[in-house]
Amino acid sequence: MLRSFHCNKAAIIAGLAILGCTPAFTQALDLPDGPAGIGYYRNIVMGGAKQTIQTQSTVQSTGLAFYHANYTGLRGGQLGFNIVGTDPSLGANTTTVPTVLVPLKFVFGSFNLDGTNVIPAVQNSPMFLTADYTVGGTDLGVTQFGDALQRGQFWNLPGFSVNYHVLLGTPSVAPTVTVTVPAGQGSLFSLRSGGLLGVLKQSFLDSTLAGLLPAYTANELPIFITDNVFLSPGGGLPGCCVLGFHNSQAGPIATAQTWIYAAYTEPGTFGGNAILDVQPLSHEVAEWLNDPFVGAFPGLNLIPPAVLPGTGGSCIINLETGDPLEAPPIVFTKVTNGTTYHLQDEVFMTWYLHSTPSFSVNNWYTLINSFPSFSQLCGPG
Repeated sequence: MLRSFHCNKAAIIAGLAILGCTPAFTQALDLPDGPAGIGYYRNIVMGGAKQTIQTQSTVQSTGLAFYHANYTGLRGGQLGFNIVGTDPSLGANTTTVPTVLVPLKFVFGSFNLDGTNVIPAVQNSPMFLTADYTVGGTDLGVTQFGDALQRGQFWNLPGFSVNYHVLLGTPSVAPTVTVTVPAGQGSLFSLRSGGLLGVLKQSFLDSTLAGLLPAYTANELPIFITDNVFLSPGGGLPGCCVLGFHNSQAGPIATAQTWIYAAYTEPGTFGGNAILDVQPLSHEVAEWLNDPFVGAFPGLNLIPPAVLPGTGGSCIINLETGDPLEAPPIVFTKVTNGTTYHLQDEVFMTWYLHSTPSFSVNNWYTLINSFPSFSQLCGPG
């Protein structure tokens, strides 16, 4: 889950706030993504530091296409992970997940922020279109962002094939869902750039999505897209802003629905150029691929508790690939159809497993090599 906040000025004028924001990510405690984009931690400490892998592949036919495999972590402990696609140790295979973009239009009094307006930009982005991903001299292929990440993660895994792919299908676009934001459930602010920023109460968005999910099946991925509408616990600036999250139903993971919420981020919303356009969506797609069943326990992919860099010692216990690289966000760019998009770097599972050497591309621990070594453990080691 992405959280960002730190606004250096806010003044109320004519019912709106003139707001200047600079990007900062804070997580007093990093939590697995749950029903409102927030979940909770259990105090679990796992042992384990090697690199061997034992797999038991099971691809589900009635729900999301995923496999289960055991990976060897610290001190030889076996950690079972559920990951979208087929088992890469079994060689060439292509998984294509049906995808639906659901534009959300939020009405704040006489103003609105309409996700319909950014759907073409999302369709045009590296989430769905292809670009070349060459890292450290190794060409991962001309493909989608998420596929490049997964290919890089398993590049040196015994049995991996260069013909292995996990893709998002060409997205269909659902009718726009218009939501009137009641008093107390959200706020609208004007930006110094001249644009608008919406903030919703997390529980309000959760109840809104709960009413929409029955329209989609477990084997497809609905992605709920907004235009500059973020989340906070109370629907105002305190705790703002959650930029996106991914989630799943509880219950049997063979038939559990999964979904993503992401705010397309407009220029001038945050300082600098780290949090822009589909950067929140890239974070969530990567985490959904590697830990799709975050709403199910068991189903959550648990890892040796790791310190989240840049958070002052906060810890994480599940296989979230983006959280270790969000404080501050480490991004790179790709161009699709002549447009430059911002994507977040992601850690590979080997960073959490302490695999030595990493079985990922170039023996790296992140897609663009932001971390030279594996994670620092939390608590008792």
